[in-house]
Amino acid sequence: MRRELTDRVGRVMVLVLAGPFLFGVERRIEIIDYNFYIDKYPVTNEDFWRFVEETAFFPKGSPRYLYFKEAAATKPDHPVAGVSWYEAHAYASWAGKRLPTSREWEKAARGTDGRLYPWGNEFSEKKCNSLESGIGDTTPVHKYHGGVSPYGCYDMVGNVFEWVDDWATHPRFSPLPYSEKINRGGSYNRPKEHTTCVHVESDPPHLIMRDVGFRCAFSYRSPKEWEINYVL
Repeated sequence: MRRELTDRVGRVMVLVLAGPFLFGVERRIEIIDYNFYIDKYPVTNEDFWRFVEETAFFPKGSPRYLYFKEAAATKPDHPVAGVSWYEAHAYASWAGKRLPTSREWEKAARGTDGRLYPWGNEFSEKKCNSLESGIGDTTPVHKYHGGVSPYGCYDMVGNVFEWVDDWATHPRFSPLPYSEKINRGGSYNRPKEHTTCVHVESDPPHLIMRDVGFRCAFSYRSPKEWEINYVL
């Protein structure tokens, strides 16, 4: 299998091999028994705007339509933010992919050795966009070359939180299990304690937040699906 590939909308994905890795704060051994691909970068404003335009997802001229149009024009290479889990899921389906699971996301972020940050165990404000950076806004997804994960993923911590596919078993705001979706990685307005590979939050899937975006994943199933969705 190729280490990198380009999906059908032109985004680079990186390969994460099957096998064990250390998961969670307690660093317990987990096994993902299949290979999968995950986006090298978070979905950008430019990416999401293409989806909006091609699908007419928002009514033309509506506040949401104008918001994403402006974001794509002014910050095309910044991660898209202010999207609900449902909108992230819709984009992923349109792109022929899906949202990663929380376990997939964490393995892609920290590798197999249980590191706290994608680059190691010591925090550095020069390797991610967190509260310590003092920027107070999103940054281009390719900015932090020193902060890439062992698999080559950028912005796995900081910049924006990222929705994943999983429901939270212990939601933050609701007494009901499986009523909120998990997001990972911290953001530009969170301290270093939250911008780690192990920090987990959850929010109602309809909620729209200024510092939450997403990236997509894909796992190989059949030669036919591979040929339809990907350029080799």
